[in-house]
Amino acid sequence: LLGSLAPGIASELRSQFVVPDVISLADDPGFRVRKAAALKIGGLCGVVGPEIAISRLLPVYEALAHDEIWGVRKASVDSLAEVASVMPLDVRTGTLAPLLHEFHEDGSRWVRISACQALGPFLATLPSEHISAELLALFTQLANPANPNASDSDIAYYCAYNFPGVVQAVGAGRWTELVDAFRTLATNIQWKVRKTLAYALHELAAILGTELAESELLPTFSHFLKDLDEVKVGVIQNVCRFLAVLSEGARRQHLHTLVEIRAERDNWRFRHMLASQLAHAGEVFPHADVVGTLVPLALELCTDAFAEVRVAAIAQAGPLLAGAFRAEPQPLADESPLAKALQTIRAMANAPSCYTRSNFAHICASLVASLESGVFVATLLPGLEPLATDRVANVRLAVARMVKQHMLTSEVYASLAVTEAMAASLRADRDRDVLYEMHGDDYEPPPYRSRHPTPAATEEVAPLG
Repeated sequence: LLGSLAPGIASELRSQFVVPDVISLADDPGFRVRKAAALKIGGLCGVVGPEIAISRLLPVYEALAHDEIWGVRKASVDSLAEVASVMPLDVRTGTLAPLLHEFHEDGSRWVRISACQALGPFLATLPSEHISAELLALFTQLANPANPNASDSDIAYYCAYNFPGVVQAVGAGRWTELVDAFRTLATNIQWKVRKTLAYALHELAAILGTELAESELLPTFSHFLKDLDEVKVGVIQNVCRFLAVLSEGARRQHLHTLVEIRAERDNWRFRHMLASQLAHAGEVFPHADVVGTLVPLALELCTDAFAEVRVAAIAQAGPLLAGAFRAEPQPLADESPLAKALQTIRAMANAPSCYTRSNFAHICASLVASLESGVFVATLLPGLEPLATDRVANVRLAVARMVKQHMLTSEVYASLAVTEAMAASLRADRDRDVLYEMHGDDYEPPPYRSRHPTPAATEEVAPLG
């Protein structure tokens, strides 16, 4: 209770009341009380400041770390990272690091397992030059399935979870000390270990740099893409961030990876993740690949069978195409890939499917904010105008949202005659949702009128009696 209340108490009151009470409770005869004090001492160190933490709480923590009850010692291990985060470097290296070694040699198996779990977060608080080869070896050994402390626990999972933080702490220069552990984790029999590493692959690439990412991480990247869906998802979710670290040559060799993800039919969420990264992909690939591969890929995703995929792709289509247009000589040649892409988009406005026509309006909403106004007016606006009177209400609703949110609020588009005509038609629409969109929530549309008179209105009333 004191540990939970401490952050909300004034600093003078914490020093005067909370700290003495916690110190007293840490020496309580009941081991459960000492265990609770050990669990909360890390958080208390964070709120009282380093001076009080060193002078008054550090000795208490050391005493708890040597308690005769293993449960109290385990609780001390669990607080180690919190304590280390507020202590100066000399305390971390001179006092807490030796304590961690003692925890790893503790007589209780549960204390040793907790020490294994705490090792990664502790190393992440140290500069590389203060992480000894021996301490780093303790961490890398956690990846080994033969590790006696990890034989029936989740130690390999914790090693994978903390691996990026440790690599960040020691730097790319000491990768040789970590590479064996990385390869062991990448082939671990437990999919949750591989999944954790897959989610961190792009972070490791950013830390290690281009050369090491290509030589050490790229094979694992390709392997994970063929793994279980639970593992593959971690790579796909950050695929563009990983590819951005690679050299242009290596990146282009893996352009087909994005195409293969698009072809994934068993799990639509993979396509959704890819669709959410289209704009980023346009930034990391050269212009020829953007217009030749990514733009057609984006248009396919804009018409995906799953609505979530379409929505994500449409939101990214504007920035992607805008970047491609900026890099393309103007005016566009009729046979250029971008001109053909615009033709494909324009054709959607005349599609027999109302879903496709609605998608066209949504794509226009994404493009109107990104494309140059002259390009939009000349290429897409003529196809959008007839949809303001489309026979399907949902298509008109999509146009209404686009007109109100993007065209009427723009100085460039609001003054166009075609914009005024579309807005006038939509404000007089017969569908209530369209009217609400154009007029606002406070607008009260007229009631619906039946097309045919009701039977009660046409029947002659029989006289009484």
